[in-house]
Amino acid sequence: MSADVQSVAPVPEGLTQTLSIRTSPQENGTGNAQDESGEFDIVRTYRQILASDPDITMPVATIEALIERLRVTPSSTAMETVEIVKKEKAKLLASVPNPLPLLAGADLFEQFLLRSLRGPPATGNSSGGSLSNSTSNADRIMSFEETRQHLLKNKQLFAQRAKAARR
Repeated sequence: MSADVQSVAPVPEGLTQTLSIRTSPQENGTGNAQDESGEFDIVRTYRQILASDPDITMPVATIEALIERLRVTPSSTAMETVEIVKKEKAKLLASVPNPLPLLAGADLFEQFLLRSLRGPPATGNSSGGSLSNSTSNADRIMSFEETRQHLLKNKQLFAQRAKAARR
């Protein structure tokens, strides 16, 4: 441990001052919260995410909880995925006295999800001409499953960027 870190605030042995980012809930022992019947519990998951990281904001914890729900719930269509998010969003909003921070995170995630599932817009000239024949990998329309997997894999990147933006 460097001397400048110790001069700012002593850190108990075995702990670090770096911000940990979860790649999966199992990594830090939070797991996905389940109710008594073994079903996924979005409210418990949200609260565990908040409790596990003092630097995480309520909107970001909301997004992480929704992504965790999608990770453990198989869905085969875009509409089914959107319906899952809407149902879980309603549960989260009903669970707190002031739902505004959760609403901000859930709405942001929902818009991102819809935009991701819709795919990139078609490009062409404004006179209705033909589309360009050259398509790069970035412009390629991903399948539903590819989009879903991309979203689940980028949860960590989202959390890192959200924390960095707060500084």
